[in-house]
Amino acid sequence: MDNKNKDFEKDSIDEILKDFQAKKEERQESNYVPKPVEPPKARIDFAKDESEEPKKSNKKFNKPDFSKIKLKKVDLSPLKNDKAKTVYKYLIIIVLIIAVFFAAVFGIGNAIKSSKTAYIKKYEKKYTDVSFPDGIEEKYCDIYGKNPNTAGYLKIDDIKLSTAVLKKSDNKGTPYLEKSAKDARVDNFVIYLNDDSLEKYYSTADAYNKSASGFISYSDLKTDYNFKVIGAFYTNTKASDDNGYVFPYNVSEQMAPSSALEFYTMLHYRFLYDTGVSPIRSDKLITISCPTSFHKDFRFVVVGVARDDDKKLKASSKNLIRYPQVICDEKGIKNNFAGAKKWYPQIVLTYEKDDTTSTKIVQYEK
Repeated sequence: MDNKNKDFEKDSIDEILKDFQAKKEERQESNYVPKPVEPPKARIDFAKDESEEPKKSNKKFNKPDFSKIKLKKVDLSPLKNDKAKTVYKYLIIIVLIIAVFFAAVFGIGNAIKSSKTAYIKKYEKKYTDVSFPDGIEEKYCDIYGKNPNTAGYLKIDDIKLSTAVLKKSDNKGTPYLEKSAKDARVDNFVIYLNDDSLEKYYSTADAYNKSASGFISYSDLKTDYNFKVIGAFYTNTKASDDNGYVFPYNVSEQMAPSSALEFYTMLHYRFLYDTGVSPIRSDKLITISCPTSFHKDFRFVVVGVARDDDKKLKASSKNLIRYPQVICDEKGIKNNFAGAKKWYPQIVLTYEKDDTTSTKIVQYEK
């Protein structure tokens, strides 16, 4: 440091000290009262600038004393119980929804069923002593109400026949239905007529093609069927006329599969002509048995298969026809079936018990 600066620094310090001493003496000689000095402001965050000092708040903040706080063990079992209750509640709701759904479905089903058969009520009032079968069509209610012995309704345009068919003969010539075994399904509606006029329409291929309508209508009072005639034949009713055998064409019950196949084969050989149609086991048949003058104690039989179409079949002549022995003898022709076995079918019976269905095959015994 140079001498000039040293002198300046020395002179300056001396001046400051003199001034300080003079003011001190002045304060001591006068009634001087010092002004209070404002204390320094507290710093909230020493990492921040004073310019970033936060705003003051009027709220008081009491620092919690954590040492006095006791932690308690939380019991979660109520939560588990609540969860279980919630799940249980939802399960109940789901079950109720399912129950309501099925109740609605069955309710609607029953309502539809009731609406479809509501017409029976007026006939029950009209015929108070009659119990109408389930599913009977309204158009047959009056017929059934007047005669509960009614089993069905037959219509054959060829002979202008439109009549009720009875469950059993009234001995007055009214057509009647072959009785079926209990617990058996009916696959063949066998109807007996007391009228021989059908024979001229279906006894030959030529008559079938030129004169016959080829159709027969029948209803079991619940379902209307349209049957297409597939053939006709003559049969004896006395065993002595065919080597001790009467062909059981009048089997109405559902047959066992093997018996059904044999039955259709035997029909084919007996038919007087060929229409090219062979039934299968699932088919519904109609068999109309009529009196005939062809031979004493014989019947003329017409067979039809249920079909929806109205296209008539075409018949063609056959060279080989199976006649009963007595006819072969009278005509002087060889009986090619003389050594055939005496065929009797097996039928199917169906039993329902405790919501279970069982079947049994038994030998035909008519």
